Amino acid sequence: MQAATPSYQPPASSSGATSSDSVSIWVSTITRIALLGATLALLSTLLWTSLQKLEGLEASRKLALESDTDQSREALYLPSAEAAVASSLGYRNVLAQLLWFNTINYFGKHYRGEKNYRWFSHMCDLVSRLNPRLSHVYPFCATLLTWEGDQPEESVRLLDRAVETFPSNWNFLYIRGFTKIYFLDDQTGGEADLVLAAQLPDAHPIIKSLAARTMVTRDGPDAAIQFLRNALRLTKEPAAREALQARLNDTMFHKELTTLQEAARSFRESNGRVPSSLEELRSTKLVPNQVLERGFLDPLGGKYALDKATGEVTSSSGTPQFSPTWNTKEERERRIAEAMAAEEATSGVASPEAAILNSSPSNLMEAE
Repeated sequence: MQAATPSYQPPASSSGATSSDSVSIWVSTITRIALLGATLALLSTLLWTSLQKLEGLEASRKLALESDTDQSREALYLPSAEAAVASSLGYRNVLAQLLWFNTINYFGKHYRGEKNYRWFSHMCDLVSRLNPRLSHVYPFCATLLTWEGDQPEESVRLLDRAVETFPSNWNFLYIRGFTKIYFLDDQTGGEADLVLAAQLPDAHPIIKSLAARTMVTRDGPDAAIQFLRNALRLTKEPAAREALQARLNDTMFHKELTTLQEAARSFRESNGRVPSSLEELRSTKLVPNQVLERGFLDPLGGKYALDKATGEVTSSSGTPQFSPTWNTKEERERRIAEAMAAEEATSGVASPEAAILNSSPSNLMEAE
């Protein structure tokens, strides 16, 4: 009698184990997703709570009650630097990035508005204290604090931190040295920075040239043009580029108009008469090539003109803002006062800081 061949039967427990493993994987995945969501929600809540409870907030609220302007409402969310660091709950880098985006937006908004950058210095200080390793913050803030915000002292203070954090970065020394010489009349300190920058192995050739020839002075626009071109090369943010390009165009306008006026005087001395047209100034060899290429249009889009009676050269764009006294403290204070007056005229409410020219926003934030 032939025995029946038993058919293969899989272990009864195999199917149950496979099903159990699948359930365990799904449970584990769902749990991880839930934990991640809870962690992100907790982080957002902690950051928001810390921002609302920082020590400098009360002074900002007090200011907002006194002056109901956009600037004051923006200040509601600006803590003191010390409070921001202490209350960052270990998430300093994350908070620094959030404030950095807000800083960029703040500058762009006010550059296209009334050009009153009251809190810009304080915002830059906050970001750089929370995360000093954010190297792109320093050239952006320092350059615009000086050229647009009329606060070169704040710019140098920020650059001190940059140089301390990045001692081998030639550009930070260059910006600080230029600012000291050109805006703060500190020739000795500025030249020392340029010499240090030139000694760094990756320093740009222009830095070595500046250090060797001591070319940076307050009396002419050449060094300013060079500085602004370098700043534009390193800047990507649209509003900042727009601001720097406007400064560069105006500085070039000043240089060209001055050169054309010198050419007219030279022509008169050589020929004993005033030139009959701008074209006649070609003979002096003083007219810049770019002016000839543009057909005597200025960098602002206006047109140069010659007064045939006096030989004076002018432009339909008016008078350049740039001048040898443009960067003096008196001129900076005058422009700050004008910006505050413009804001008051718009809002109809007097600014609490109108009498405090060129003061530190961080001090205002911490005032009782």
